[in-house]
Amino acid sequence: MSRLDGSVRPYLLAGGALAAALASAVLVFPSAPSEARAGERQRGKFDGADAGRPRIEVALETVAGGFERPVDLQFAPGAPDWLAVVEQPGKATWLNVRTGAQAPLLDLEVSDEGWETGLLGLAFDPRFAENGRLFTNSTEDVAFEGKDVLRTRVRVWQVTGGAGGAARAVGIVYEVDQPWANHNGGGLAFGPDGMLYMGLGDGGAANDPKGHGQNPRSALGKMLRLDVRDAPKWSAPKDNPFIGRSDVLPEIYALGLRNPWRYSFDPQGRLVAADVGQNTWEEVTFVPPGANLGWKVREGAACFSPSSGCATDGLLDPLWSYGRAEGTSITGGHVALGPALPGLRGRWVFGDYTTGRLWAVDLPAKVTERASTVSALGRFDLRPSCFGRDPIGDLWMCDHSGGRVVKLVAP
Repeated sequence: MSRLDGSVRPYLLAGGALAAALASAVLVFPSAPSEARAGERQRGKFDGADAGRPRIEVALETVAGGFERPVDLQFAPGAPDWLAVVEQPGKATWLNVRTGAQAPLLDLEVSDEGWETGLLGLAFDPRFAENGRLFTNSTEDVAFEGKDVLRTRVRVWQVTGGAGGAARAVGIVYEVDQPWANHNGGGLAFGPDGMLYMGLGDGGAANDPKGHGQNPRSALGKMLRLDVRDAPKWSAPKDNPFIGRSDVLPEIYALGLRNPWRYSFDPQGRLVAADVGQNTWEEVTFVPPGANLGWKVREGAACFSPSSGCATDGLLDPLWSYGRAEGTSITGGHVALGPALPGLRGRWVFGDYTTGRLWAVDLPAKVTERASTVSALGRFDLRPSCFGRDPIGDLWMCDHSGGRVVKLVAP
């Protein structure tokens, strides 16, 4: 089965997008990454609202450069030295963080045209060390019934020879049509339960004109939860929150998202997402099972449609949000657990793509509570498009425009 334009249609599968989800502006990206030298360090500036916030000073150390618009980085389970770097135009590259060696991982040959399409995310099977499987999320042009359509596709791949080896595509696991070339989401993450979580934006344009966010029969504007143990076949887990309801797609885990640009699980197993706003608010939110995050009834915790007096019953408030004076496109985010920056331990670290600001939030005890403390890490000269966490819990980051992989270290 596939999800095509939010509805269920049988389709036989043969064989087997970022600008960081911009709120309202279109950025022009460089055609080639800037020169970067390993070992260079950059410290941030504390200005604007950050000047009055609690401060945790960090430095960003360049580990490797030369990548073309990197949008995701993932460490391979069972191979702590090997990092997969995902490049938006369609490639993923192995990087050995100890030796600096690089090797091709996969090439999807998709065209992203500098917009929010292309190869957008990657997740290793939790049992990668045993089965060599990984999954990718891409939005690409597809020939279907005599015409080109834009479609998000999740594929399963098989890596030969373990970490450092090349992958071959096994098949398409899940797909959904996209009405526009923005707000595609693009992330993938395996949860502690072994299920694959897939965040999809509302389909693009602006103001969610098709109403996908609140449409329970559309996969767009949702967080999906898939059982992919038999990939390329998938199924909706029997404990998904809407199983048994004929009016809701069974794979939906939560609804009301505008464009979840990166999400991860905290040490308690709670899903935390960064959701890109429309005109006013960027938000960090918990995503518990069955939740309605509000879009487009609300943007953040404020009414959006209608602009006042909106019905808020059953909608989950974000745990923290920020306005346009601080940034216009949020990028999530991992809880820091490692030794490199003891002051960050236990905090969820995230940033803003357009301003280069980084923050760390103390996650509240309950998913219905607001965050009590947000600390500033500084404003940096880069475009943070993704965060990653290594096996010992230290944090890494992609610089989309500079083509670099950097690590958060002590200044």
